[in-house]
Amino acid sequence: MRNRIEERFPDSGLGHVCGQLLEISRRARERAEWIAKPILAVRIATAVLAVVIVAGLALMVTRLRPPPGGFEMGQFIQVLEAGINDLVLVGAAIFFLATLESRIKRRRALRALRELRSIAHIIDMHQLTKDPERTQPSKREMSAADLARYLDYCSEMLSLTGKVAALYVRAATGFAWTSGFGPRAFSRRADWRRPR
Repeated sequence: MRNRIEERFPDSGLGHVCGQLLEISRRARERAEWIAKPILAVRIATAVLAVVIVAGLALMVTRLRPPPGGFEMGQFIQVLEAGINDLVLVGAAIFFLATLESRIKRRRALRALRELRSIAHIIDMHQLTKDPERTQPSKREMSAADLARYLDYCSEMLSLTGKVAALYVRAATGFAWTSGFGPRAFSRRADWRRPR
């Protein structure tokens, strides 16, 4: 796509933006694999801490002895309330630990998506400066056909940006990997495009 843009609109800003998008897409698979890669240190630490928390709770319950003469109703309610609070806090701690890895992966994906968001904003700014109502050729303006082609290139680049973003989201959420996407998408015509 970058070659087509450079051929049609030499030294245009859109060609430079497409070059940046090409570089991002070349790194997309590697970056998505890095996002999806299991973080073993976090998993081991989570498992160890969860076992320690549960073992501590079990030890506390096994060492709990009723006072001589039994509980009065007020004491029983206090012990029951404290036990329920402990169970809720332990459950919240284990939930926090169990979701730690997914939160780290989500943060990695968001970092990668910010880069794509910037590219999408730049492409959008290129589109906004082109007004289809002004198609009369002059020194600085494009013909109607060139303007349509320019806006088509912008749309294609936004579509490719969305596809790279989908790779990052899939990697962060754990969905199945989609093969066959990479820098080649920029060098050949996509099947979804309408014929010219």
